[in-house]
Amino acid sequence: MKTYPKEVGERDPDNPDHWFWAYCWDEKVNGRWKIFKRLVAREKLEEVREAIISNQPVSEILKVIG
Repeated sequence: MKTYPKEVGERDPDNPDHWFWAYCWDEKVNGRWKIFKRLVAREKLEEVREAIISNQPVSEILKVIG
């Protein structure tokens, strides 16, 4: 998962509310690798993290994200 700054100025790296969260994955499309991103709502962050840690396939992680 990637993070992007949400707060202007000083951000707490341990405060998930200070960041935008995105799940990124790559797929081969027409013989070339393409990177996809889906924003993750703060409320679903822990569930997505658990799915990633338990090696769920991309399709299942995307179901969690909604």
